Amino acid sequence: MNFYPLIGIGIGAFLSYYILKMLAKRMKRDMPGLGELMYPMHHTDSRKDKINQRKAKLAEKKGKH
Repeated sequence: MNFYPLIGIGIGAFLSYYILKMLAKRMKRDMPGLGELMYPMHHTDSRKDKINQRKAKLAEKKGKH
């Protein structure tokens, strides 16, 4: 069995993790999760939905008082 493909995959995984970690540190953000990396639009949409829900709750509270 040839171990060169496993070595290549290991090096690639390590480099991609290190680069991602450096970018997150430069942007002063947390490391993204696997789901966010695989489905970025879903996470962006869910963040917008949460923001809109918070705004709606605040507007509702202001309307009651």
